[in-house]
Amino acid sequence: MSGYQWKRHWQGLFWGMIVAIAASTSARLHAQIDVDFKLAKSTYIAHEPVVGVLSIVNRAGRDLVLSGKNGQSWLDFRVVDGQGRMVTPSANALPPKPIILKAGQLYKKKVVINQTYPMGRIGLYRVKPTVNLSQINRVFTTAKNVTATIVEGQKMWEQTFGVPRGYDGEGTFREYALVTQHQGNRQKSLYLKLTDVSSGLVRKVYPIGDYMGIRPPEKIVNRENKLHVFHMSGPKSFVYSIIGVDGVPIEQQVYVVKGSSTPSMVTNAAGDIAVIGGMTLEESRETYESREFRNISERPPGLPNL
Repeated sequence: MSGYQWKRHWQGLFWGMIVAIAASTSARLHAQIDVDFKLAKSTYIAHEPVVGVLSIVNRAGRDLVLSGKNGQSWLDFRVVDGQGRMVTPSANALPPKPIILKAGQLYKKKVVINQTYPMGRIGLYRVKPTVNLSQINRVFTTAKNVTATIVEGQKMWEQTFGVPRGYDGEGTFREYALVTQHQGNRQKSLYLKLTDVSSGLVRKVYPIGDYMGIRPPEKIVNRENKLHVFHMSGPKSFVYSIIGVDGVPIEQQVYVVKGSSTPSMVTNAAGDIAVIGGMTLEESRETYESREFRNISERPPGLPNL
């Protein structure tokens, strides 16, 4: 082998070692934390909170500090819409607080994606988290995107009302709406949607329960402009909800059929609203327990003591 050939041979060995060391170092760095992200479901009504859970496992063998560097956030998301356009975060978005991740610790964080990244347009979105580990100047992410589909839903009822005195926005007008949406092939959900009439701002959207369409929901806006909704959620079950003018749920109760008595919502002459018939889910459980389990004093005579 000539001197030139020896030189080329050793150069090849040298650069091969460098590549192997770099690959080994990269593998160790990538193994330092595992990142996973799952959405609560795949389909959301427009303006409904798009909720997911971020999971991080510390594999570094030592404690790590997750904190932003130079005012940046240690947690970011890459959100892309159906046309391939990046969704930029809101200007007033607050970064998450720094955390200390113990060696081997599993950390979970609930995240509302569209609280920071606007996802008001109907369509599909791809979401991918990135965790910035400033201690080693590395970024960790998930292997795949998760997808969320934003749909309009089907509005089945609406009513405008005035905000009473003493509430935020008093004197303005808002709209209650009931919206339905399929969750999968069979399950259907009933949603509450609250909108400011003048600005069109959607203040609240959230599901109030499973919905069976064989019986339309009963709905009454009372003299305080609170919304009362009574809807069928299962073959023998119903949900009674009271919702405030700010869209916040005040009370919710589940009712079930009792024999031939089916619950329903009624209003008396004074405008008071109540549910009559059937029984609450708690009462049905108490009835079952009293039927299936008896006090020891009720044992028939002559049975041996165990």
